[in-house]
Amino acid sequence: MHKNKLFPLVFLLTVFLSVSVTYATQEVTLDIAATSYSTYAGTPLKYVATIQNNHTTALNMSFFIEGADKSSWITISNYNKYIGHNNNSEVEFYITPLYGAVPDNYPFEIQVTTDLGVITEKIIVTVLKREDLNFTTLKSEKDSYEPGETVKIITGVKNIGTLDSGNIYVEVMILDKYANKTAIINLGKIDIKRENTGTEEFSFDKYTAKGTYFVIATAYDNYDEVIGQKTTNFQIAEKEIFNTKETGDSNIFYKTVVIEGVNTGNTEGVLIIRKSLFGFDWLYVFQTEPKISFANGDKEYVWECTLSPNETCVIQYKENYWMYYLLILLVIAILSVAIYELERPHIQKKTYKKGVNYSVHIELKNRSKKELKNVIVKDFIPTVLTFVESKDTIKPTSKRKHKNGTEFVWKLGKLNPGEERIISYSLKPMLDVVGGISLPEAEITAIDKNGKKYSGISAKLSID
Repeated sequence: MHKNKLFPLVFLLTVFLSVSVTYATQEVTLDIAATSYSTYAGTPLKYVATIQNNHTTALNMSFFIEGADKSSWITISNYNKYIGHNNNSEVEFYITPLYGAVPDNYPFEIQVTTDLGVITEKIIVTVLKREDLNFTTLKSEKDSYEPGETVKIITGVKNIGTLDSGNIYVEVMILDKYANKTAIINLGKIDIKRENTGTEEFSFDKYTAKGTYFVIATAYDNYDEVIGQKTTNFQIAEKEIFNTKETGDSNIFYKTVVIEGVNTGNTEGVLIIRKSLFGFDWLYVFQTEPKISFANGDKEYVWECTLSPNETCVIQYKENYWMYYLLILLVIAILSVAIYELERPHIQKKTYKKGVNYSVHIELKNRSKKELKNVIVKDFIPTVLTFVESKDTIKPTSKRKHKNGTEFVWKLGKLNPGEERIISYSLKPMLDVVGGISLPEAEITAIDKNGKKYSGISAKLSID
């Protein structure tokens, strides 16, 4: 009995729903418009869906697109709307095949749901075949560069497709804390199965650039579509680099030397300047006093300068030539004195005690290689002593009395080179003399054949 009663109800419900759907499709219409239904991977297609409400009342509408696993291709906004009676509403949406999409036909279903039911319409998106490009190369020519050295970035794109490409270019950006550096590297058209490479040079401030730098590069095809993106990095070494230059100016009196050192690196460092100088310290005048060190027994003058990048240190000193002249004159004077001492006649006075008397010997010698003439010897004997002439020696030529004693003179004529003479006499002290008696020095004078005069004196003596 229940089955017979349920069957008419199910039948009536089915008829009612079918009528509702049919009514909905008549009361609400959907129209899809697009400029094209085919595109390349990475290039978007724009669609406009127009929903017309022919119902007697306003309707709520929701818009939905289904594309199997291609939902990431779809871009849509404002997909819930309220449409008035006898009004329409437009919904814009985009379908963008992702890079790498295989050329093919891809179905999508558009669904519009209203208070009256659901309307659907299918569209086909065709992904066209184009050249297949691969961004293969992004690298720095070197992993590390010296301060101030030019940086070279190398890029490459390969065509692995079945069609020759259009003009390809790579946009390179180097991230810098001061200002990013950018460049465009044009690779031109790439034939099938060929790879084109290009190089760009970048310059960095030699005094500030240092550390790690990151490179971002994006390759584009002739449609300005992105082929791919790569990153790499390189180093600029952090180091001090010192360059020195020496200049000078001189005349007959002095020489001025200027040593200039500069730090051409990108970090602070200590410049050490070493200089080996001939002669004595007093020959030099230093603008900046150096330290003195010894290396392997050699004396060095050392200056230290702490220099920041692009900072300069100047060392200056003066070498006084006139001091050399004075030194030479001094040497000449010393040599002249030494030669004169060697050439002038030698005279030495000695005493010996014999009982109560004293024997005096005056030894003479011509030390030069010249003959000496007019040789005269003088000696002075104090009044407290009595001169006793020796029988076996040279007798005085003359004598002259003075207040404090008597001067004796011997005129010897000449002395040959190397010739020696001895003058001897005795002295007898007075009986009432007590203590030491001082004997003055003896003196000799002579001339050579050229008339040059020579003289000499002995040391003073004393007798007890």
